[in-house]
Amino acid sequence: MNGGTGWKTRPDNLYVSHAKKFAYRFGWIEVAYKPENKMISFMKELEPKKKARINVFYTTQTIGTCLDHPKKGKTQLFRKGVSLEQLGKIFENPRYHSNKGYYVKK
Repeated sequence: MNGGTGWKTRPDNLYVSHAKKFAYRFGWIEVAYKPENKMISFMKELEPKKKARINVFYTTQTIGTCLDHPKKGKTQLFRKGVSLEQLGKIFENPRYHSNKGYYVKK
C-alpha cells in the first residue's frame, strides 16, 4: 500500500514491530494480542517463580509493567508517551526508571 496507510508506515504498527523485536532480543514471550484494546502483552520469568508482564498499548505508547517489587509486593507501573528508545530499555529491564509514570499496587 502507499500514501501512508500501509502496514509498514503506520506509527502504531511500527511501535508493535519494535516491541516484538525488543521482546525477542531480551527473551520475552508474546502471550496476548487484543486489537480491541490496542494492546499486546509479553511475559518473562525474571527470578525463579517470579514472572513479569509488559503490556504495550501501542496507539498511546503507554507501557504497563506488572511485577513483584521487593518492598511493595505485586505492582503495576504505567508509563505514558514512551519513546522507542525507552521501550527497548524497559524490555531490557522492566524496572527501568523513566521518571514518567505512575504505579498501582494490586
